[in-house]
Amino acid sequence: MEYLNDIFKGLWVLFRFGVIYFVYSVARKTTEDGTNSKWKSYSWTVAIVLGLTILSSTTIGTHVEDADPLFGGGEVVEDYEVSSHERIKQGFYLFTVLIIPALIGTHKGLSERVRSKIDPPPMN
Repeated sequence: MEYLNDIFKGLWVLFRFGVIYFVYSVARKTTEDGTNSKWKSYSWTVAIVLGLTILSSTTIGTHVEDADPLFGGGEVVEDYEVSSHERIKQGFYLFTVLIIPALIGTHKGLSERVRSKIDPPPMN
């Protein structure tokens, strides 16, 4: 039965990689298709990641029970009391994990946008 634990650990690593790749690809695609300036694109990237980080770190230690699948609601249950230090630590960890692929995706999207303006695709 210990091999199942190893399989789930591997699947968890793949899931985390998938989330990081999703952040990268969303940042790249939205920047590539956008019309914002370079610094505005980077600012939006940092602001969105910061917002996700704050949202995540404020909800740590809680979950919702008896929620209707269609209309939501339910009761917020506190699993354990989280200290401010733990919230800040979780926030910094998540910010670091998400900001690096998001900034790389933004940079790559800006590069692709500049490249497509310089060298347009051939007409058929």
